[in-house]
Amino acid sequence: MRDAHVRAILLSDLKSQLNKSFQSLFEQLETLNHSYIKRKEHLMLNEQKEFLSFKEIWINNDTIESYFKLEKPDPLKIPEIFAMSYLKSFNAFNISIHSFDPDLLHEWRKRLKDVQSQFELLYDHISSDLYEHYQKIQDLCNVLGELNDLEMINRWIANIKPELSDEDHFSYMLSEEIVKQHEARLSVAKSNGFELYTFTPEQFKDQLF
Repeated sequence: MRDAHVRAILLSDLKSQLNKSFQSLFEQLETLNHSYIKRKEHLMLNEQKEFLSFKEIWINNDTIESYFKLEKPDPLKIPEIFAMSYLKSFNAFNISIHSFDPDLLHEWRKRLKDVQSQFELLYDHISSDLYEHYQKIQDLCNVLGELNDLEMINRWIANIKPELSDEDHFSYMLSEEIVKQHEARLSVAKSNGFELYTFTPEQFKDQLF
């Protein structure tokens, strides 16, 4: 469902960037996407099993339950856990840059989002020396999110090509445009990643508080 709503936004953005010869293609893509959203919403709102399944997962998950039963957490562990999250993002970056596989890039984004979320939670308590570092992380998370969304919509267009009427030429050109935008953001992500991680996990831990 989330992907479908993101696709609607991306299709609108791409539509405004390309000339009117793509109009028919975009109308078809938007119609197909809207139809999927409506079907999914109807299913979710009318099939109780969707919610019952979630309830069962929640009730029977000891890990989720344990979050609400943790007594007197050790505050001294906070810098250690925060630094560990940064280290995981550092390792995910070093793995992803050797192939730039979409799944590896997505993993890097998830690990970096963990760091971003912890920054936001502890922002008023961390060293002011790290504020600029937080902005770099926030910007990089945005670029990695855009990469993931572009990969998703290009994969979707390839999968639904049989449903499009005589639009092979334009769908190919649209895919080429998406790939071009993807490569541009990939270059930015790589450059910003190298810049970010000149600040090593050890330095990050030392300057936390």
